[in-house]
Amino acid sequence: MSLLELDDLTVRYGGLVALDEARLRVDRGSLVGLIGPNGAGKTTMIDCLTGFTPATSGHVIFDGHEVTSLPAHRRTRLGMIRTFQSLELFDDLSVRDNCRVAASDPRWWEPLADVVRPGRRPVDDALLDDTLATLGLTELAGLRPPELSHGHRKLVGIARVLVRKPDLLLLDEPAAGLDSGESQTLGRLLRGKVDNGASMLLIDHDMNLVLGICDRIYVLDFGRVIAEGTPDEIRNNPAVVAAYLGSDVDSDLEPTPESVSRSLPSIGAHTA
Repeated sequence: MSLLELDDLTVRYGGLVALDEARLRVDRGSLVGLIGPNGAGKTTMIDCLTGFTPATSGHVIFDGHEVTSLPAHRRTRLGMIRTFQSLELFDDLSVRDNCRVAASDPRWWEPLADVVRPGRRPVDDALLDDTLATLGLTELAGLRPPELSHGHRKLVGIARVLVRKPDLLLLDEPAAGLDSGESQTLGRLLRGKVDNGASMLLIDHDMNLVLGICDRIYVLDFGRVIAEGTPDEIRNNPAVVAAYLGSDVDSDLEPTPESVSRSLPSIGAHTA
């Protein structure tokens, strides 16, 4: 059953078409990847999905609700939560408190509730502890972000959204700046969460990561979806290698499936 559906989503900035009748679907309990060359429209898509960029036309359907015109905070409260390429962690708070702040959903009446019931704990500590443990952050929970490696700071950014119990987690370049070992560890953690029922949309330039853990992949180029399918289907799609290597798929030098497979990482599904 589809949790997220995009139908003919278009975003224009004056005469520039950043997203051109794009389509995408994320089923419940699946991990869907979105890839494409620089400038393909990936950031525009995730910004439009989450309400930070308005759609010119088309529809975004989330959990059966039309959310195309909803602001970002309304979509978040429905359960669509994203990470950002910039971590924006609180350097003066511990890892645990960074997650605690992110898990809270303050309302205007909360200061009054704190007066009436001081010491109340609106954050589920058991969920927080489980999230930190799942991401291997338990022993680092008392440290502040400046004391962590870049890879661990990335994991804290993911933990901050997982503690909100999202119905759909949208990951914007989570592997940026990670070495191959850290990326593989991240891939195993994400795949494990999905295998346990989570739903995710992953946007990343790390082809080994995306091809290795995703159930289905969409490929953007110049704002249009040029391919979709399983990792194996994407590896063997001539239009994909043309987009990445600049070949003309209509020319006499049209890429073959064999050349595509050589050009894209040759790794098996779910092995990152």
